Amino acid sequence: MKQAISGDSEDWASRLVIRFLTERVDIDAGAVTPDLRFSDLLIDSLDLVELFMALEDELQVHVEEPSSPLATVAELIEIVRNSKS
Repeated sequence: MKQAISGDSEDWASRLVIRFLTERVDIDAGAVTPDLRFSDLLIDSLDLVELFMALEDELQVHVEEPSSPLATVAELIEIVRNSKS
């Protein structure tokens, strides 16, 4: 069984990514796991660009897009976490 991402108060990046995904994709927050693949959610590269733009607006910082395509939720969480450091 896959473990859901913790919603503890210290992991703001996970909470933010979960919120953004549940607002844009028909998925329950409890079903979002670190190894969940964007392809499983039918999120394509254009959707990811839009997600990055929305995250930048929310965070008021530039979110660095990776040089290679993102595959999992964990990769996006790490990018969001690094954007505020």
